[in-house]
Amino acid sequence: MTDFSYTPKKGSLIARFLWLCAGADTQILDQCPKADQVKYQGLGGIVLATGILAFFSGSYAIYTVFRPKEDTALGESSPELTLLEALQTDPTTQKAVVIGFIWALIIFNMERFIVSSTGKGDGTDAITLQEFGQAIPRLIMAAIIAMSLSKPLEIRIMQDEINAAIQEKQSESIQQMSERIQSVSKEKRDELVAEIERITNKLDEQDKDLEKRRLEIESKRRALMLEIEGTGGSGKRGEGPVSRRKKADLEAASAELERDRAKMDIRQANYIEERKQLQQELNELDEKSELLIAEQRKVVIQSGGLVERIKLAHEVSPAISWAIMLLLFMIEVGPIFFKMMINRSAYDYIKDNQDM
Repeated sequence: MTDFSYTPKKGSLIARFLWLCAGADTQILDQCPKADQVKYQGLGGIVLATGILAFFSGSYAIYTVFRPKEDTALGESSPELTLLEALQTDPTTQKAVVIGFIWALIIFNMERFIVSSTGKGDGTDAITLQEFGQAIPRLIMAAIIAMSLSKPLEIRIMQDEINAAIQEKQSESIQQMSERIQSVSKEKRDELVAEIERITNKLDEQDKDLEKRRLEIESKRRALMLEIEGTGGSGKRGEGPVSRRKKADLEAASAELERDRAKMDIRQANYIEERKQLQQELNELDEKSELLIAEQRKVVIQSGGLVERIKLAHEVSPAISWAIMLLLFMIEVGPIFFKMMINRSAYDYIKDNQDM
């Protein structure tokens, strides 16, 4: 006579760990057929995968929030580090990993509770309205978890496109802000520049006037020399009335030039000092504008945070954003519907007997 008896086998360490992830009783499953053992391994694997996704999603979200923002989205100058190097040297990465691990434990325990607390319904593979109504609170919790996990994954998958969009917005904001700041100081700057040009023109005019008079005196001196030599003017050699008159005219012009040069030197010194002060005031105005632009630029750079990236992810590619969220939602609610659809098995009967 053929023996159809079944001897249950205890699960391996990995199998027992997955049972624990599913919130199942490992002692009961050790007594159950292989089908029940594999079924709860699958449920535990989904819960574990959700915890792993929560770790990466939470770590990236925390890193995005606390990462140093020193330049525009596409202008980051810090060198790329490997994960091991970042864990050893980068405080932001270390903080993100620790908080991401804590977040993963929270999501893992919530998932374990949701899956383990979902009953079998009527024990058939049909989902009745009563079963669905009882599962609504768990479905809402799963949807919230799926949404919180999907957003950081979205911005990581679409990082290049989001960076380009942020770069465009930041560049436009920086340009508008720079033009606005410069327009505020433009009137004052134009006044200073015009005053500096006016003083410079006056100095140039005085220099030209002195040079013109100096050339006139040189011309008179040459005329006097030619008059004395007899090769110019009256044509008589030696000093005569004409040469003496030219000499007196030359000396008077030279004396007048020296007097005017002394006065102009004082006036020019005042002009130069005034121009120096105006130039210093202009430099201070430019430095103040540049400092204000630099400060506002830092504010603009800080705008590329987590919330802005999530918003841009929907603008860049709504289809991908919804696809990722729906995929996470399916992973979250799958075990709930699965438990409502499975038929009662040996595990359920043994558990019911123990609870009686």
